[in-house]
Amino acid sequence: MSARTHWILTVQILALMVGASMYTLWRLGPDVSLPVHFDAAGHPTRFAHAPWALGIGPLMALVLAVALPLMARLLPMAENLERSAAAWRISRLSVLGVLAMTHLGLAVTALGHPMDLRRLHAFALGLAMAVIGNVLGKVRPNHLLGIRTPWTKADDWVWDRTHRFGGWLTVAGGLILMALALFLPPGILRGPSLSVSVVMTVAIIAWVRSYLYWRVRPSRPL
Repeated sequence: MSARTHWILTVQILALMVGASMYTLWRLGPDVSLPVHFDAAGHPTRFAHAPWALGIGPLMALVLAVALPLMARLLPMAENLERSAAAWRISRLSVLGVLAMTHLGLAVTALGHPMDLRRLHAFALGLAMAVIGNVLGKVRPNHLLGIRTPWTKADDWVWDRTHRFGGWLTVAGGLILMALALFLPPGILRGPSLSVSVVMTVAIIAWVRSYLYWRVRPSRPL
């Protein structure tokens, strides 16, 4: 993915979120309160006035769109992120996509078409994991993106093999999370615990795998 394409898509995502907020605010008015936090059962526990509730999503997306490229330039090993430019851009777009899907779900719900936001967020996160996992094996050692364990940070050979394995693992975890979000009965789907469980399982397996690669690494330094 070229830098030009990435920024065009980024601007389109931000414009879509802002447009959804403005339309919803126009339909509802500024004095309406909307839910901004939910308990494990999906019941709203915190409300905010519509301008804030509909503005926080686009604001977060804008901050991330600006801050992540800036961090990449300031952190050490920035040249390796440049070598992984396509994967880095796709990963950033995937994060923005999760925010956009969740925000659009909130706007649609506010307009009187209720959506299961827990289910939507889990599906969006699973989709992002599948997309990021597909490019994870191409990421070079860096300080911002990837599976950063003591062993991957210490050895490029371990980094490469861990990320090849981790890419397939992340894709599988994302597909599983998407399937669970679509088909799991509402009584079992509880807040963020489903997403956290899948993400943590993937992270732990990748962490252990990186250690095993370190143990069998040819001519491993002492």
